[in-house]
Amino acid sequence: MKKLLRILILIFIIFSIVILCSGIGYANESNIPKLKLIEKSDEFKKWENLSEEEREKTIQPSYSNISLKKSIKRSKYNTIVGANENNINSVYDLRKDKNYKMTVKNQQRTNCCWAFSFSSIMESTLSEKYNKAQNQFSPEHIDYRTSQMFQRTIGEGGNAYLALAYCADGYGPIYESELRFDDVYDEDNNSEDTYYLKDINSVDLNKEAKARVKDAIIFPSIDKVYSSDGNIKYQGTSEQIKYTEDEVNANRELIKKHIKQYGAVTTCIYSDIGQLPEGGYISIGGYYNPETKAYYCNNSTTAGINHAVTIVGWDDTFKKENFAEGKQPPEDGAYIVLNSYGEEFGEEGYFYISYYDAYIEEMVAGITSIEEYNNGEKDYEKIYQYDELGISHALSLEATSVYTANVFSRENAQKTEYISEVGVYMPEAEGIEIYVNPSDDKLTNLGNLVASYTGTNALEAGYHTLKLSSPVKLTGSKFVVAVKYINQENAIIPIECNLSENKLADVGNMFDKVTSNPGESYISLNGNDWVDFYGMNLSQGIVLKSTNACIKAITTTSVPTVNVTSIELNKTTYKMQVGDEGNLIATVQPENATNKNVKWSSSNEKVATITSNGIIAALAKGETIITATTEDGSYTAKCTLTVTEKTNSDDDIYKDKNNSNGVNNESKNNTFANKILPYAGSKLLIILLVVGVITVAILYKNYKKFDDVK
Repeated sequence: MKKLLRILILIFIIFSIVILCSGIGYANESNIPKLKLIEKSDEFKKWENLSEEEREKTIQPSYSNISLKKSIKRSKYNTIVGANENNINSVYDLRKDKNYKMTVKNQQRTNCCWAFSFSSIMESTLSEKYNKAQNQFSPEHIDYRTSQMFQRTIGEGGNAYLALAYCADGYGPIYESELRFDDVYDEDNNSEDTYYLKDINSVDLNKEAKARVKDAIIFPSIDKVYSSDGNIKYQGTSEQIKYTEDEVNANRELIKKHIKQYGAVTTCIYSDIGQLPEGGYISIGGYYNPETKAYYCNNSTTAGINHAVTIVGWDDTFKKENFAEGKQPPEDGAYIVLNSYGEEFGEEGYFYISYYDAYIEEMVAGITSIEEYNNGEKDYEKIYQYDELGISHALSLEATSVYTANVFSRENAQKTEYISEVGVYMPEAEGIEIYVNPSDDKLTNLGNLVASYTGTNALEAGYHTLKLSSPVKLTGSKFVVAVKYINQENAIIPIECNLSENKLADVGNMFDKVTSNPGESYISLNGNDWVDFYGMNLSQGIVLKSTNACIKAITTTSVPTVNVTSIELNKTTYKMQVGDEGNLIATVQPENATNKNVKWSSSNEKVATITSNGIIAALAKGETIITATTEDGSYTAKCTLTVTEKTNSDDDIYKDKNNSNGVNNESKNNTFANKILPYAGSKLLIILLVVGVITVAILYKNYKKFDDVK
C-alpha cells in the first residue's frame, strides 16, 4: 500500500508540472473558442452555379453579405434611416459642380471594366482633394499585376476588391504614361484568347507606385428583386437580409454624400449592351435607351453582374419616361455614370442608370483617403503583410472581443525602423485596439496599447490605414502586431483565406492562390493564450488551410539631418466619456524628419491621463488640455479634451444591441469565457494546481498512516 501511494503522489506531481508547462502562452487547438464561418452570399452561390464560360464573363461577387446595419455604426444608422430632412442636392455632377474634366477611357474588347473604373475613382478622389484634374492612372497595370497576385488571367474579369488589395499592398497605382493601354492592346497582332493583350512576360511590371490608397469604404449591398407583377422587394445579397424603403434611401444618401465629399464611386451592373462590329452599340435585352442615354435593368434573374462603371453624380429629377419603353422604373431618379466604352458611347462617355436598377447598388466602393507621392518617393519604408490578396472571408464568435496577431520577420534588423501605421480590412463596423511587441516573436510580451479606434472612432466596413499616436521603434529581428476587435453583438475576424482549399467555394475562384505557413497568424480570446491559424479546427469540422489574419504593419525609417519644423494634432477639441479610452494622432513635419518622437501630457490628470504612446484614459468629468511636444525642437500642439459622465452610446454598440439587457462587455466576455473554455491559461492552471495540491495532501496524510507498515 505504501508503495502504491508513493507512485500516486509522484504521478500527481508530474501531472501538475506538465500542465504548468503546457499553459505558458499558447492554447491547445481543442481549446480555441467556437468560431463560426460567415454565411456565403446568395450572389456568390449564383455565380458558382454559372458555367465556366459564363463565370469568365461576369464579375466575381463578394463572398459575404455586407448589410446596412452591420457595415455602418449604429449611431449613423439611427441618424439617416427614416430622417425626414434631406440636405443633399437634388442634382449633382462632379464634372460641373467641381469644374474638372474626368478622363473618358475605353476598355476596347477586354473585360477590364473593373480596373478602368477603379483607376477613375482614384483620379476623382485626388481631384477632389486638390481641386484640380490629376494624372491618369494605368488600368492595365492593375489588370496585369493582379493576374500575378490572383487566380485570373489578363483581360478577364475582376472586381473592386482585387484593385483595392493591389493598392493596399503598395503595388500601385502607376501613371498611364508608364504603362499605356495602347501599348499592350493590339487587335491586329494579338489573339482573341488573350483579349488582344500582349503576353504578360513581355510587359515590364516592375514599377514604383505613385500613390497609396489609405482608406476605402465598402457600401452595403442592396439588391432589387422583381416579382412578375412588377413589385420590388429590397434585400441584401442574401434573402435573409430584408430592407425597408427608408433603409434603401438611407444607403443612397450615404453614396451621394461620399461622392460630394470624396469623389466618384465604383459599382457594378448587369449590362446587356454590346458593341457592333461596324461600330456603335446594341442593347440586347432592350434595357438601354440610346436616345436619352438611359439604362434600367429590372430583371433580377439574369446571370448576374458583368460590368463595372463609375458613379459621378445623380439627378433626382431624371424622368422615368426617359427609359426604354416597356422597361421604365417605378419612380424618377438616376445616377450619372461614367462608362469605359470611350466618348462614342452615350453622352460623350456618360449615361444615366435608374436608382431602381436591379444591381446598381449591390457592389459599391469608394476611396476616402489617397496620397500621391511627392517626386515619386513613397511615404513609407515597407509594408509587412501576409494578406496580399486582401479579405476573402471572415470568422465570427459569440464574444464581444477577440484578438488576432501576426508575427513578422524583418528584412534587416540593423536598420532603424518604426511602425507608424497598421492596415486592417473590416467586413463590418467594429472597434479596434492595436498592441505591438517590437523586440521578438513572443505573443505574451505585447506592450501597452498603441492605438485605439473605439467608441466614436470605431471603424466601418472597408480598408483602413490606422496611424499610431507615436511610431513604435522595432528593436528585434522579429516583431508582433496584435489587433483586438470589439463588438457588443459578436466579434468578427477578417481573414485572407483560400476558399477552395478550405472547401468554402464549390468552384475555382480568384483566391485559389492564397497560401500560409505555421507561425504567421494567431488568434486569442483573452490576449494571453494563443492558437496558430495554421491547421486550426473550426466548430464546423473544417481545418483551416492557407489562412492568415488581415493585419499589415507599415514602417518608416529615419533619415539623418532632417529637423522637425512643426507638429499638429488631428483634433483641436475632443469629447470622451468617463471610462473611455482613445487616442489623438500627431503629425510631425516634414515627413522625413529624423526624430519624429513625441511626448504627451495632460494638464489635469484627475480628469484624464495620457500614456507615452498617446493613449488617453478618461477618469472624471471635467476638462483638460492634451499637449503633444516634439523631442526635436520642442514644437507643441494642443487639444482641449472634455470628459462627460458615462451614458449609453450608439457608438459603443457598433451594431444592434440584440437584447443585451444591459450586460457590459467585460461581464459578457467573462460569461462566454466560462462557457467555452478551458483555455490552457492562468484560470485553468490555478484550478488544476489547487486540485492537485489538495489531492497530494490527502494522499500524503494517508501515506503517513502507513509509516509502520513494511
